[in-house]
Amino acid sequence: EFLLDYATEMLRKLQETKERIKNMENKVQGTLRLGVSAIFAHYNLPSILKSFMEKYPDVEIALKTGLSAKIHRMLQKEEVSIAIIRGEYLWSEEKSILREEPICLVSHEPIEIMDLPYKPQISYLTDSSLKPLVDEWWRDCFDQPARITMDVDSMDTCRQLVIHGLGWAVLPETGLGDHNELYKQNLTWRNGNPLTRRTWIMYQTSAMELSAVRAFVEFIQDYFNTK
Repeated sequence: EFLLDYATEMLRKLQETKERIKNMENKVQGTLRLGVSAIFAHYNLPSILKSFMEKYPDVEIALKTGLSAKIHRMLQKEEVSIAIIRGEYLWSEEKSILREEPICLVSHEPIEIMDLPYKPQISYLTDSSLKPLVDEWWRDCFDQPARITMDVDSMDTCRQLVIHGLGWAVLPETGLGDHNELYKQNLTWRNGNPLTRRTWIMYQTSAMELSAVRAFVEFIQDYFNTK
């Protein structure tokens, strides 16, 4: 175990050394080690990376995706240079908000908020930061537990079950896609404030010394600022 940890650390340092040597050529190139939330990677990342690679063809992308909690741990271990994370996670270095999206009630047909405790709900496996947020919203609005009749392993499965009229669900706006057959309403707290979820970009301050990291951070911030 000691040798494995040592070898892993040496490989990380070797990769970092290669990146910094390439960075000395004063052009945007090298490897961009990117960790991205799976949902963001599915719905947003392909078009972003395509445009970025067209602008910076000498950059090589090393991409890892997963739940935000996993990506956050990878950033802490310096396994990635940049993390795109959905939800609230502690990070003491550089971070900024890319977008803030509403959390929505979705159903096959219109449904009143006050009727939710009596209607079948479809739940799904999600990031550890979203479930507590939705649970807190439920406790803020209702005194009785939700009637969860189905518990599935993905947002896509959950959405398909809702489309077929098998229950209602709480989904972030990103997960709705272009499904116009879904009835959607943005959720609010009891005081009327919107229930939202933020997507962050996080990185170490020292990582901005690498031209590929600096170029991607500036590119993606401009991308969302102009949307």
